[in-house]
Amino acid sequence: MIISIEGIDGAGKSTLAARLSEELDFPVLDLNKDMLEPYEYAHGKSIYSSPCFDRDSWKVAAVAIQTLDRAGANAILDRTTLSCWAYQQRTDPDLEYLAQVIKDVKPVIVMMDTDVDTCMERDPDICKVGWGYDDLVYQKHRMLAASECFARAGVPIITLHHLGKVSERDVCKIVVENLKEMNLL
Repeated sequence: MIISIEGIDGAGKSTLAARLSEELDFPVLDLNKDMLEPYEYAHGKSIYSSPCFDRDSWKVAAVAIQTLDRAGANAILDRTTLSCWAYQQRTDPDLEYLAQVIKDVKPVIVMMDTDVDTCMERDPDICKVGWGYDDLVYQKHRMLAASECFARAGVPIITLHHLGKVSERDVCKIVVENLKEMNLL
């Protein structure tokens, strides 16, 4: 099973991915880190001389999802499917291949619908990279809209709303209970 944890910066994706990894004994994959670090180790080079992999690239996401599926692997992806859609739509409107891969493979998408104010409090680096409040609202709405489209296509979606005051342990329990209700565990 492939589980893709989605949401805007500061939503709690990495925290949930780590908790789910402990609970389900699935590895967590961050496409940026997991592709760059092995290259650097093997070639003894710094990040500045490594190939340009963009974890938000929908092409990398599509290939990773297909490869994991074909291998029959269990994995938790820390931001991949809907994030690629929301962030890459600005520069590359042709995302049909990614959409088709998602519809074919049907990874479980966990959409963390955390409010923007909470996200900005949790992650002060958001402003440093140039994202404003309106940017995050726009991206969140694109991810939510994409999750609805994929749900209509039969992709399993778990949308978690209003997570500001819910403990990370309880969020993990909610996801696991949903996976069991969907007969995926």
